[in-house]
This record gives sequence, C-alpha cells and structure tokens, in this order.
Amino acid sequence: MKAESYGFKSSVKSAEALFRRGEIAQALEVYQRVREENGSSISATTLNLLKRKELDCLQRLGRYEECLKAIAELRPFYEFEGDTRQLGWVLSLKAYCLKQLSRLKEGKQAAEEARELLRNTAHNLEYGVALNTLGNIYMGLGNLREAKKLLMYSIPAFERISPIPYGKVISSQNLLGQVCFMRGETKEALAHLNEALELCKDVDSKAQEAMVKGNLGIVHRRAAIDWPLASKMLKSSLKLSEELNDPLRIARKLTALCRLYILQRRWDKASEISELLERAQKLAQEGGYQRELATVWETRGWWEMALAQREGGSHLGAAEQALIQALQIGQRIAPQGDIVMEASERLGWVCLMRGSLEGALSYGERSLRIARHIGSVYDEGLAHRLLGAVYQTRAETKTERRKARDHLARSISLLEEAGARYDLGISLLYSGSLLVKDGDFRPEGERQLLEAGRVFEELKLSYWLGRCIAQRARGLILDNRLDKAREALERARSLLEEAGEGEALREVEEVEAQWEGASGQAIAQAREEQELLERLGQTSVEELGKLLQEVAQRVAAQRGLMGYRGSKRMVLGGHWGMKEGEARELLQELVDGEVLRPRQAVISTFGSEDARFPFLRGRGITSLMFVPFGLNSKVEGLLYLDRRSGGPFRQREMDFFVRAAGMLQFKVVEFQRDELLRENLLLKERLEEEYGFGNIVTVNPKLKQALRTAQRFKDSGLHILLQGETGTGKELLARAIHYSSERRGKKFVPVNCAAFTDTLLESEFFGHKRGSFTNALQDKRGLFEEADGGTLFLDEVTNASEELQAKLLRAIEEMEVRKVGETRSKKVDVRIIGATNRDLGEMVEAGKFRKDLYYRLKGVEIELPPLRERKEDIPPLINHFLNLSAQKGGGRIKGVTQEAMELLVAYDWPGNVRELKNEVERAAVLAEGGWITPEHLSKEVRAGNPRSSEEIFSFTLEESPKEVMERLERQLTESILRRCNGNKTKAAKLLGLTREGLFKRLRRYQAPQV
Repeated sequence: MKAESYGFKSSVKSAEALFRRGEIAQALEVYQRVREENGSSISATTLNLLKRKELDCLQRLGRYEECLKAIAELRPFYEFEGDTRQLGWVLSLKAYCLKQLSRLKEGKQAAEEARELLRNTAHNLEYGVALNTLGNIYMGLGNLREAKKLLMYSIPAFERISPIPYGKVISSQNLLGQVCFMRGETKEALAHLNEALELCKDVDSKAQEAMVKGNLGIVHRRAAIDWPLASKMLKSSLKLSEELNDPLRIARKLTALCRLYILQRRWDKASEISELLERAQKLAQEGGYQRELATVWETRGWWEMALAQREGGSHLGAAEQALIQALQIGQRIAPQGDIVMEASERLGWVCLMRGSLEGALSYGERSLRIARHIGSVYDEGLAHRLLGAVYQTRAETKTERRKARDHLARSISLLEEAGARYDLGISLLYSGSLLVKDGDFRPEGERQLLEAGRVFEELKLSYWLGRCIAQRARGLILDNRLDKAREALERARSLLEEAGEGEALREVEEVEAQWEGASGQAIAQAREEQELLERLGQTSVEELGKLLQEVAQRVAAQRGLMGYRGSKRMVLGGHWGMKEGEARELLQELVDGEVLRPRQAVISTFGSEDARFPFLRGRGITSLMFVPFGLNSKVEGLLYLDRRSGGPFRQREMDFFVRAAGMLQFKVVEFQRDELLRENLLLKERLEEEYGFGNIVTVNPKLKQALRTAQRFKDSGLHILLQGETGTGKELLARAIHYSSERRGKKFVPVNCAAFTDTLLESEFFGHKRGSFTNALQDKRGLFEEADGGTLFLDEVTNASEELQAKLLRAIEEMEVRKVGETRSKKVDVRIIGATNRDLGEMVEAGKFRKDLYYRLKGVEIELPPLRERKEDIPPLINHFLNLSAQKGGGRIKGVTQEAMELLVAYDWPGNVRELKNEVERAAVLAEGGWITPEHLSKEVRAGNPRSSEEIFSFTLEESPKEVMERLERQLTESILRRCNGNKTKAAKLLGLTREGLFKRLRRYQAPQV
C-alpha cells in the first residue's frame, strides 16, 4: 500500500503526462513497468485500471493484435464485476481494433454487442463511442446509409456529457465527413470536416488534427475546387502523423498525396510518387493494415494507367496487376465494399484501353452494383462513365449509341450532384466527344466540350484540355467550320506537345487527317453550291421547284416552300416534303405572322415549341429557318425550310440558305410580273368561260334569238335594255355581253338602283372628296369611275327615284362625272346595260319613268321569255345545275326519275330559272348521291299538274328523228317497267325482248330500275 501511496502514484502521473504530450510509446513503457513492479501490492481494480491505460497506448500506437490480447484479459473481470460501463468500453475498443485489422464482420459483432449493452443506460460517453465505432465499421462494409445514421446519433450522446468530450465529437464529425465524401455529398462532407477542424483548436490534439486535415485534403482533391489547398492539408496532416509516429495515418496520407499528384499529372514528381508509394506499402505491410495496403495497390494502378495515357500501352500490364492485388484484398475485407468498387472501376478502364470490351463491361457493371449498394453518388457516377465509354467504343448499333448517351448523361448528373469538378469534366469530355459525331446532338456535344474545357483550364490540366479541344475540332469539321477547326487543332497540338503528352497527340493526328479530307470535300462542295446558286439566279418559274428542292437537300432540310406575292394573294412558287394544301396554309400563316421583316433571316432551334410561331405548335418541327423577301417594309415573299427530326441547322447550312434566299430576292420581281400576266390571262379565260354566251343553256327559239341579238351588238357603242321577269337571267346575259365584248379587260359593275336613298345616290354613283360632308373621312371613287372602260349594269332601273333618273341621264348623255365636293368634272367611258322586270314603255306612257332616259337606255332592247314559256329548257337546265353542284363539291347523283322530271316540267316556275336552280340544288342534297325522286321535291312542285301525253311525246324541230325515237323508246321502257312493278321478265315479254336484251337497253339509257 505504501508503494501505491507514493511511488506508484508518482509514476502513474508521469505516464499520464507523457501520454498527454503525445509520447505514447514512453507512456506505455512507464505503465507496463509500474504494473510489473506493483502488481502484487495494488488492488484488482487499480491493476485493471492500469491495463486499460495500457490499452489506450496500444491503440494509439496501432498495435491492435496486442490490444486484442489485453482486451481478452480485461473482459472477464468486468463481466464478473457487472461493470456495464467498462465492459461496453472494452467491447467498443475490441470492435475498433478488429476494424483496423480489416476483420470487419468480427468488429461489427463486438460493436453491436457494445451498443445493445449500453442502450438505455446513463453511460452516454461509452454509448457514443459504441455508436461511433459501429458507424466506422459500417462505413468499411460499404453500408454508408447506416454508417451516417449511427454517426449522427453519436454526436448528441457526447453532447449530453458535461463537460463535452470534444475529442469524441471531432472523431464523429470526421467520420461523418468521410461517409458524406464516399456518398458524393461533397458540400456536407466539407461542412463536417471544417467543423471538426475548428474543434481541434480547442482540444489541442495533434492526432485528431492530422486525421481531419488528411480527410479535408482528400475531399478538396476530389472536388477539385482548390488543389493547392488540398496539397497543403495533406502535407500538414502527414507532418503531424510523422510527429506522432502514427504509421497507419502516415500510410494513408502518403497514398492520398500520391493520388493528388497523379490527378495533376505531375510528371516532375514521378520519382517522389514511387518513393512515397514504397514507403506507404512498407508501413501497411508491417502494421498489418490490409485496407491501407489495398489503397496503395490501387494507387499504383492509377499511376501506371496515367503513364499508359502518356507513353502508350506498355504500362497497362503493371496497372492491371496492381489493381487485381487491390481487388483481392478488398474482397477479403468486404466483398461489397468501396475497395472492390474502386478497383473494379479502374480495372474496367484498363480493359477498355486494351480493347477488351466485354471485360470492361463486366467490371463496370460490378462497380455500379456496389456503388448503388453502398449509396455512393460519386462512385455511381464514375461507373456510369465507364459503361458509357464502353458502349461509345462499341457503337455498332443505334441501341448501343443510345446506351452510351444515357450512361454518360447519368454520370454527368451524378457527378454534378456530388460536386466532383475534375471527374465531371472527364464525363463531359466523353459525352461531348460522342455527341459531336451525331448531327442531332452536336450543339449539346459542343456545349459539353466547352464546359469541360473551362474546368480543365482552371485546373491547369493541359492533357485533358488538349483532348477537349481536339474533340471540339472534330465537331467543327462535321459542321464544315473548317477554319475554326484548324485553329482548335493547332491549340490542342501546342498544349499536348508542351505537356509532353505524346500518346494523346495520336488523337490530334487522327482529327487532323479528318480535317484534310473534309477540306477537299469542302472545296468541291463550295463549287457545287456556287453552280447551284448561279442556276437559281437564271431559273424560270417552271424549274423553280426542282432547284429549290436541291437547295433543301443541300442543307438537309426535310420540308420547305417558296412563295411570293401575286396581284391579289401570296403565290406558292414551290414546295416539297408536304402536301400542296398544307404548304399554302403554312405560307399564309407565316405571312400573317408578326415576326417577318424583309431580308432578316428567322432561325429557330425550338421549332414547334417556339412561342413566336403558335400556329406551328403540335406539328413536330424540331428546327426551322426562313428569309422574307422585300425591298422596303413590305414582305413580297419568303423561302422556308424546316426539319422534323435531327439536330438544328448548322452554321454552314444556314449561310448557304441565306445566300440562296438572296439570289431569289432578285427573281421575285420577275416572278411577280409573270404571275400578274398569267393571272390576267387566266382571269379573262375564266370569266369568258363562266359568263360567256356558252354558259346560257337553252333550246328555246325565242331565247336563242335574244342571244343572237345580244352577240350582234356586244361590241357596239349602244346601251342595252334587258326586259324580263325576275329570275329569267337578265344579269347573266348582261355579264355574257360584257365578258364577250372588247370591254372584258375592264370591270363589270352591277348595281341595284333600288338600294340607294336620294341622300346617298350622288356619293355612291359619282364619288366624293374627303371632307365634303360629315363622315367623308377619305376620297371615294364612284360607281361610274369604277366601271370606267367597262360596263355599268343598272338592275331594276325602274326603281330609280326621279332625282337619280335625272342625274343618270346627265352622266349618260355627257359621259362626265363630278365628285361631291369637287368643281371639275371627269370624263368616263362606260357602257350602260339596264334591266327591268316591268314594261318600261307602259311606265313612260304613265309618266312613271323619264322618257328621255328610256330612249337613252333603249339603244338595243332585248326581251327574255319566262321559263313557263320555254319548258323544253327545263331538262337541260336541270342537268346543267346538277353538274355545277357536283363541281362545287355538292356530290354527284345518279339522275332524276321520270316521275320527278314530269313534276319539274309541269310546274310553272314563277321565280323562273333562279327558282329552278334553287330547287335542283336542294333536291340534289336530299338525294345523297342516289336518284332525285318526287319525295325530294318541294311541296309546291309536287302539287303542280303533270303534263299530258301530247306534251310528253311532243318534239321540236331541233330534234333529229333518231333522237325523238330514242327518247320515246326510253319513256316506253320505263312506263312498262313501272306497270310490271319492276318485274323484268314480264316487262321484257311485253316489249318483245329477251331478258338480256332488256338489261342491255337499261344499261344503255342508264334508266332507274323501278
């Protein structure tokens, strides 16, 4: 007891002082000497306390096998004493030692036993240690989600203690930083580690400071935000670990520093890298640190791969051997852990570099499975990049190219989430180099390569920057931007030569060869384009469509159209890839839009989604471009092209398109002139065809005589007066006179004389000057001026008021008009055709119409008979109206049955031809493509009396005997069929025909089969 009171206590205090100063080995020697010298004179409790302090020293020194032996001696004592607190602490320490010896499954069992023992106790310190240790082990096993949860729970356990054991909090924060780092949560990892580093200032623990700084250096290395800071942290951590003589952490920091040098491609550090790795390997082997040994082998693999990228494939064998060593160790420690995951990913790249695509694919899929298992966003991003590169190299089918794009896109997304700039840059490089080869994705590929280039330029990595620029040059070549491609290749070569990256220069040489080939093609292409533009400038309207289609093919457009303004509307000059109706509609929609400015090209990479073109929404257009024509602000036409698939138009394609549009600009005036002449000619032909005398259907002698009179006087200077009932065709005959006369090139102006009040008639007929009366807001041409050189048709002239008659007489006599508000008259040349449904002579005798105006209008008087007086015209008129209805889209019918025709002929038609036309068109709609029967006629027509047999079988002098006989034969056949109720055998017998003979007759006449 005496020794315990004096020398014992003094020695223990001396050992504790050595421990606090970090002189762990010396402290251990003192503790062991004190226990040996005083073991028989001190209590069992004090003896076990000394053994526990020895355990602390052995743990700090990394002598984990000795720790386990000591724990085996202490555990029975605490179990016997029922000391839950000490037993929990011993179990946690055992778990920690097993973890450090890579015996993770045993360590997990011990840690879980400690947690269960301490759960629901007041021993917060020991419980927090158990959670911390178990979280550390789960991290080693690859279960990052559970590790993070346990470490987060350990911190509140420590904070419930007073005073707070900040050293333990630092440990949990540090481990949390590592877990978040492995999960790809870079920002959160830095937050935990920086908080731990701040706590280190209060604790003044070199060991923990070294630990935290080392992990901060590793995170900064991967995030590539500040590599100089990463180097500073790693070197500081290494120095502190060396001062503490901590072989485990020294080995870790050595490999971490080597990895930073490898990423930076520090060829000037080649010898140092080899020395550092040798030292780290020796420390790991001597201490039995299997995890650290695996990390050394993995780093050796990294180094050999970097050398292979620089010097060629001779280093790939050494890289593969080193990575297999790491993989084997990792499989022993944790088959689903991070070491196996990382080594598999690196081995995949080695296989890819050696051309073993199946091996690369297998390793990549294995790495991806483990990354997903442990929940590492960062490592999942790396695995996706490897798989994308494998499919990119194969790229034999569309499916493989799509898989390559998908994997690389996923890699980019995950690495962005993880905040790993360096690896993100590499993924962008691989993805961009794939996309620039495909016209559909080339702009996105170029964007990715530019973004990757910015990352590598900031990191001062000439190797990766040079490769980015070389791949950008490839895309520029495919876009025919050869000058920029040449500049890019020169810069890429300069960067790689200066950095001594000889192997990467092969990639530049490959792209340069591609540039040489494209240059020759570009020269030939430019010559062909120039020839096409010259032909375009000399083309006629007839050849325009073919040449414009060549323009579209030259720029890989799938659809297009060209239009220009005609005399009244936009004319479709050519179209391709779409139907004519769709082309006309699109042309009008573009012209009616609000984005057109003459000579200003409109280009859209949004196509149907572009808000400027709402009328294109839903049409599936991916990109479009068009150039409006015009000299001033008025759009005279446009050239339009679009795509429904593929990427947007390239710069060279847009340049050629604009040049082609420029050539067409000068052709528009010529096309417009030709179109105007053609339209005038077609208009004259159409009007003559539509309104000429040939359009008046009649076999009536009286009406034919009226037509002959009209034709005889059509070119005379005499005015014409047409008389006849309403609906007899007076306006139709007036138009026929005009459009068959020499005046057909000018206007035919019809006007109803009963439509104007006396207050309006002077302004309407003679026009007015702006401001001449209220609401006269602008100058107005009168009807006489409108008809100048042409014909003024005065319909229902008997309805003109006395004042209008007086003014018309003066204008007709003098052929002069004076606008309201003007003092000077204007000469006009107008032919007057008047029309009335009343007897104008009787009205003159009764004093109801001016005699002098009557004689002015009655240069030639023509009377049109009513329809009831020319019933022989009804059948041909019916056929004429049915044909017109079919031409207008009303649908064709089979014909008119005999009963219906009899009713139509028997009716008196008070509304004359106009009423007949309406009746026929109505019946044709009701018949729906069949025969017009009595049921389809109006009740007025059905109520009329049918004709007598004499009327039916009468004939005119115009009919030939053959025509009369054929008509009678048909009527007889139809009558017999009706009497026999459609029985053809019986009808044939009555007609003296065979059944086949009857069928032939019916087919010849196309009679309805009653």
